[in-house]
Amino acid sequence: MANLPRGIMEQVEEAIRANAGANVTLLDAWGHYVYLAEAIKSLFGYTEEDRQKALGKHFTLFVRPSEVDHLELAFQDALLNDESVLAPRDIRVKSGGYLRMSGCARKIVDEQSGEIYVLTIGRPVEQR
Repeated sequence: MANLPRGIMEQVEEAIRANAGANVTLLDAWGHYVYLAEAIKSLFGYTEEDRQKALGKHFTLFVRPSEVDHLELAFQDALLNDESVLAPRDIRVKSGGYLRMSGCARKIVDEQSGEIYVLTIGRPVEQR
């Protein structure tokens, strides 16, 4: 996260503190991972190496293919509006299969550069 603007880093860190154990991710405006929380390891069984390799990849890397269109619409809605939108999804688990996540997505903007990001927060449905 060191290369993210300070204001964006602060918002991501706050989301992590407020949502301990949740899957917190940050996407650029085109849907590429900029940040994935440590929870990707405990929730989905991925390694630190997997986590690092996912940076810069499109969010579809972990999402059930049948849900891509739904999530793209949710993320577009988050980008167009200044409010959180529901973004439930199935995330691929490293050992196989998918884990159903409830969650939301919201736009955050770096006030200095104007760069736009999508912050997502998700929890396994059974943890709601």
